[in-house]
Amino acid sequence: GEQAVFNYWGRECVAHPTALSCNITQNSRFRNHSPTGCSWSVPNAFTQLQSALEAIRGCQGANEVWVAAATYYPDEGAGTTNNDRNSSFHLISGMPIYGGFVGNETLRSQRNPATNVTILSGDIDGDGTSAGNARHVVRGSSLNSSTVFDGFTVTGGNAAGTVNTDDGRGGGMYLTNGSNPAIRNCVFSGNVARQGGGMGNALSSPIVENCLFTNNSAVGTNFNYGGGMYNNTSSPTVINCRFEGNHSDTFGGGMYNLSSFSGNPTVVTNCTFLGNEGSNGGGVYIEFGLLTMTNCSFGGNSEALSSFNGQSVLTNCILWGNGYGIWSFGMAP
Repeated sequence: GEQAVFNYWGRECVAHPTALSCNITQNSRFRNHSPTGCSWSVPNAFTQLQSALEAIRGCQGANEVWVAAATYYPDEGAGTTNNDRNSSFHLISGMPIYGGFVGNETLRSQRNPATNVTILSGDIDGDGTSAGNARHVVRGSSLNSSTVFDGFTVTGGNAAGTVNTDDGRGGGMYLTNGSNPAIRNCVFSGNVARQGGGMGNALSSPIVENCLFTNNSAVGTNFNYGGGMYNNTSSPTVINCRFEGNHSDTFGGGMYNLSSFSGNPTVVTNCTFLGNEGSNGGGVYIEFGLLTMTNCSFGGNSEALSSFNGQSVLTNCILWGNGYGIWSFGMAP
């Protein structure tokens, strides 16, 4: 079943995301609700992730969320409206949230995200198509560097709205306003947007580590960038990630970078770009910014890397079997 866990008031507490809220006597707002979040079993645990997050927002001192293997939808739980395309799982600044649990663990180290797949899905109408899906499965604004999102599969986001607006960016995850969380051990798959099918970063510089971006798309006829990841005035650090089979109708099938944040480069280390497609920069496209790549591999992309008035620094990288290698205009790579 659907389960989660969280910690509050300095006590280890298990939440089964999907209860009505947490029963915390220190906070009168929740005194009349049954779930306490202090065990994996219902009614103590929450059965919807949204309900657990809502409870935590009202519980000063909450500090960790554990989520058990199941599929969770952002339009289910406290404070939501069924089939609302604007519904998202909003990350809480400073709050670590972990997936990959069976639902009987007592230590975080006992979880296994690869085996206990914890899915956050934007397919809120359940029809298996993207038309009625949530625009952003996960969102974050002004998240500090203590925020952790770890061990989830994010799928089914559809931000194919207006280009260069929030509705058009970040189908799987959309980070804004100086968000700097750590995103680890996650899969972003089957998400769509005008810009940033899998992940969109605007004025944000997350650390993205040990993640897979696959079969995400940036769609449309103009200004549709970054099937896997889109970075606008952002400088993420991307480590040990794989971008595979992502698509952009225009630029940056795997990753698109537009400018950098405060002159800092986007840093990509030990990453693989495999079989990504775009009219330019099937693997990576950089525009007006700085990108450094170390120990990366590009294979089978329509084009490995393209740059327009941007600067890329590649060290110990391998390019093989791509339609084209490196194209640069305005600045030499």
